Amino acid sequence: MGYYRRALGLDYPILPDGWVNFSWSDTKNGYYIGALAIFTLVFGIVRWIERNRLGYYFRAVREGEETAESLGVNSTVVKLSAMALSAALAALCGAFFAQYNYRVDPPMVMSLDMSMKFVLVTILGGIGTLWGPFLGALVLVPLQEYTRAYLSFLGAGVDLMVFGLIIIIVMIKQPQGIMGVINYCIEKTKGKEGDA
Repeated sequence: MGYYRRALGLDYPILPDGWVNFSWSDTKNGYYIGALAIFTLVFGIVRWIERNRLGYYFRAVREGEETAESLGVNSTVVKLSAMALSAALAALCGAFFAQYNYRVDPPMVMSLDMSMKFVLVTILGGIGTLWGPFLGALVLVPLQEYTRAYLSFLGAGVDLMVFGLIIIIVMIKQPQGIMGVINYCIEKTKGKEGDA
């Protein structure tokens, strides 16, 4: 009779508190500041890319690889750049996550629930936009906590059913997500000002 091999995860060593080790045991203030700094850095990098030539290349390859190639864009380099950049930013956030939890384990970061949250946040906020994932997280994370707190008596997974219903409604009514709604309202406002 054999035994099952499985990933056991890694424990982060307990180190003295402070910015040198980026570790705090008595307060979470350092983690909040660190998370804000990482958010600002990542947001700034994405904003810079969006306004730079590389951002135009990313959009061109996304919209039509063959068309981008015909205009002189090397789609292989662009796709490798996108993958390397996303891996670097994910690694930065993953390192913060591991230090915050003092442990990293495959079910913690690669569960279906966590993967679905990433996708749902992006779809709800607006795919391919700078502010979309931020707005999606701003709506979805508090909604998850409220549904967990107030609908937990209905059983496990109710929050995921609510999310699924929201995503179905968003994809049918407004496929561009929250950013699509905001852009629609801005266009309507501009149209009314133009008529006046």
